[in-house]
Amino acid sequence: MFTAFCADGSCLPPVIITKDKKLKEVDFSPAHVIVLANTKGQSNRATECWFDESKDFLADEPLLLLDNHKSFHSINLNEEMSDFSISVLHFPVGLGCYLNPCDNSLHSLIKQHY
Repeated sequence: MFTAFCADGSCLPPVIITKDKKLKEVDFSPAHVIVLANTKGQSNRATECWFDESKDFLADEPLLLLDNHKSFHSINLNEEMSDFSISVLHFPVGLGCYLNPCDNSLHSLIKQHY
């Protein structure tokens, strides 16, 4: 699941990327479900799909803060974000789990529940 928050506290619609075709039939409103065959965890393709779903919500020269997962260093993704005038900064190595607000709020609750 990809989640993103704006500085004003609003949340972009979550994107769930899975290889399980049955999840496409479940209503996860307002989340959008994308089925990618042969997907195992985060990948460049999954990150690019998230960006395709979310780029319309990114306006006014946004700053995107990302951890250092290898899927966030895709050349294609970085070029496309540059085309949209999106500035990208990465959390320092090893500190994303402490600094990333999604890991410390929403994702931690999901991990505890499941």
